[in-house]
Amino acid sequence: MSTELEHVSWRVQGPIYGAAFFYGPLQTMASMCAALFVAGLISVELPFLIAFILASRQILTVLLSVHSGALMDRFGGRKASIGFGAIAIVTAMIYPFIPGLFGLQWGTAAAGTPVALFITALLLVQMAAGYAEGNTWVGSQALVSQALKGHPSYAGRMIFTARLGGVLGPLLLGPAWDLWGSFGGFAVLAFWIAAGTGATVFIPRRLEAAGPADPIAGEAEATQKGHPPIETARRDKGPGLADSLKLLLLPAVALVMMLTVLRQAGSGIHTSFYVVWLDKEIGLSGTLIGGLMSTANVASALAAILTGALARRFPHHWLLIATIGMTILGTAIVPLLGDVYVLLMMAISIRGVGQGLNLPMMITMLAQNVPVGLQGRVTALRVAFNRGGGALVPLAAGAMAEVVGIAGSFYIVGAVGGILLVILSIWVARSDEFGRNR
Repeated sequence: MSTELEHVSWRVQGPIYGAAFFYGPLQTMASMCAALFVAGLISVELPFLIAFILASRQILTVLLSVHSGALMDRFGGRKASIGFGAIAIVTAMIYPFIPGLFGLQWGTAAAGTPVALFITALLLVQMAAGYAEGNTWVGSQALVSQALKGHPSYAGRMIFTARLGGVLGPLLLGPAWDLWGSFGGFAVLAFWIAAGTGATVFIPRRLEAAGPADPIAGEAEATQKGHPPIETARRDKGPGLADSLKLLLLPAVALVMMLTVLRQAGSGIHTSFYVVWLDKEIGLSGTLIGGLMSTANVASALAAILTGALARRFPHHWLLIATIGMTILGTAIVPLLGDVYVLLMMAISIRGVGQGLNLPMMITMLAQNVPVGLQGRVTALRVAFNRGGGALVPLAAGAMAEVVGIAGSFYIVGAVGGILLVILSIWVARSDEFGRNR
């Protein structure tokens, strides 16, 4: 794989990084809001219900991933991000009004299980919000492949700016939540999304369409790299799940998808029970929780800026595997640390370094192994695997928490993720494909 940097104008780079600054930490911020919101309405004695509601954010992203990817390829990341950003702003502002519609008051979780209609309404908003917010970030990632050639240095810069946004965002969100409750928290979230949508508007319009996928060029490119031939569908024939899944015939794509799922052994817990644990079991305020999130993003930003240098020195697949291991470890050990804030900061920093490196490496590996006209689709496919794991892991953790407690679910999910990562590493070590390529 080539690591030579091809210069792209800062008129293109700048707005993409600006959008990433706001859209990159959006999932973390939105998940933090959703977890605090649900924890203030549903008793912690009902962990599976909490897990089910939080996991529902991933449902539409998984089910509609192929169509989302086709939109990215057809219209480009710019238009897609703007459209989904507008939807995300609206859904963010709906949350605080939901309890009042059903005669409930936020902050009364001890009252027991909410009424069925309230749960249904909350699930619908969760699904719509998760889908819209997720696709704003997908659009930014697609633009790195479409406009910035997927080079690890550009991908690292994009993740660096996204993690810087992740430092500021939670620091604004936490105090707003402590001072004004759910209205303050979701208002900050809506403003944050609006800022990202505004930055996206400045991306040059000429990048709106990536151009049709050329099946002949795509198959020739794959064959030249020694991969099994794949037949890519032309845009005018419409997207299909089978066409997208054919991309899994490429070993690099298959590896990224498998590691994307394993990544959720850390991330799935982190976006669900992590905040609930800090809030209910340890008693941290929203401000202190936001401080931990910001710490993670400082570590991620510092790691991301080194992506290009590390990618030149280490095989991409081993760098990716090692950083996935860090994300699992940094989350699994949290219950062992008690309420010692410094130790919690150290643990989340380990996770942050892994997160700062593994996403740009995923973007790079996909960009360098998939034809340009299919970058949106393969990005959405990766996000579908990511969100699929992000839905299943909290549900599994919630079921385990009913039996072994929330702390036990951290340990079990981490152990299973670690074992599967070792098995995958053995497969990679014995694979001729990864022995030939970086």
